[in-house]
Amino acid sequence: LADRFTADPGDPAVTREAVDAARNRLAWALGDESNQDLLDGLALDAADTFTQAELDYAEIDLTVAQQAEFDTFGRLPQTVWPSPEQRVALAMAALSRPFTAEPTPADPDGSDPAPPARRAGDHGGADVLPALAARVLGTPVTVVTGE
Repeated sequence: LADRFTADPGDPAVTREAVDAARNRLAWALGDESNQDLLDGLALDAADTFTQAELDYAEIDLTVAQQAEFDTFGRLPQTVWPSPEQRVALAMAALSRPFTAEPTPADPDGSDPAPPARRAGDHGGADVLPALAARVLGTPVTVVTGE
């Protein structure tokens, strides 16, 4: 895949396949036991939105009142405290979302683009992506701060 992408980086099909492969690799690596230490940095953001399918994947059961709140806002109610396993599952589900910069009004291939609230890099779990990617790729990371 890397050779095909390098040979023709402008081919949308190859680019989509490469991005999907990277996204899937990162999502599954997050759930790997060797990356348990990264989970300390995995905090859900109060503004994170999820689909019902993502909650089902994470095996999160809501009360009737919590479900009504979720159905209205698409966010996990503040009264829900996911277990570490559920947090990982939600992050894996969110990382499995399409990587897309912004939705477009019309998608030429006929599929709907991801709305802004449902993009792969737009959720609390994305905070661990740099460290996770560095680990998966076997490369060091240098964190640069303003100091």
